[in-house]
Amino acid sequence: MTPNQLNTTIFETRFGKILALKENGIIRARSIRYAYSERFKQPVAAEACVSSIIISPEKIPVCPQTLSPLVEKMIGETPVESFEADESTQYLSVTRPEIISENEKLPVVVWIHGGSHEIGCGDLVTADPAEWVKEQHIIVVTVSYRLGLFGFLGGDEKRPANLGLLDIIEALKWIKNNIADLGGDKNNITLLGQSSGGDAIAHLMISEGVEDLFQRLIIQSAPLGLRHKRQKMSAEFLKKTEVLKDETDVLKMMDDYKEFVPSVIKYGLKAAMPFGTQYGHFPLCKEEDSVEMWKKMLRNLMC
Repeated sequence: MTPNQLNTTIFETRFGKILALKENGIIRARSIRYAYSERFKQPVAAEACVSSIIISPEKIPVCPQTLSPLVEKMIGETPVESFEADESTQYLSVTRPEIISENEKLPVVVWIHGGSHEIGCGDLVTADPAEWVKEQHIIVVTVSYRLGLFGFLGGDEKRPANLGLLDIIEALKWIKNNIADLGGDKNNITLLGQSSGGDAIAHLMISEGVEDLFQRLIIQSAPLGLRHKRQKMSAEFLKKTEVLKDETDVLKMMDDYKEFVPSVIKYGLKAAMPFGTQYGHFPLCKEEDSVEMWKKMLRNLMC
């Protein structure tokens, strides 16, 4: 997208001037970088860009992954030619109605995609929020974050756990700080997630550093039954994949890690999702404290 492209608009925000595309009654600002990261490092918030216009990249950034034929059979083929692998995949996209009243502040829904913490991104065609945005007169923010080896394994100082969860927290901070400049109500934010996206939201509820970042939750088909006693499986999978941690070819990493997946099948049903959130690692509590923390968070949300 270029500044000279027809049917565009520029949002003046405290984060910078953001170029967005008008199309069929909605305005979409795609692939705004909300944070950066080095491999196996915590995300660092992106700095405001006041000297130039923020333009979306030509291809949609997506965390390196191996496509699932089963998932594609269920939801449709992924147009891989329109995506580009990026292991620092902290991007979000904003979709809002083209016409809103002056000083109107719209409810905000933040979509956290599913995919077993291993595949997917915020901008898959199958989750395009355009029609929903027009029908309900809301803003939808879709979030991409690190997956698999990069975001949901870890467990030691060199390869920390829960990096994908920390990415999402950075995205929520960006939304809280900037969504008002795009027409959204920063005090009316609902998190919506499906499958592992729902799992991420459930664990965001009990994460450190999320105070006042959202007000409501919608969790769909979260695999919460797989969350129990994953420590041994995660530690073994981490050790098995140690040989891949310095691989420079990210696509080769995706091909090679699969040979280690059968080694954790002995852990039963939970091995169907070998990547995931991990208790006892920042920003999460110990597993035995999780239920009480959920109860406390729900009481706070209901007040």
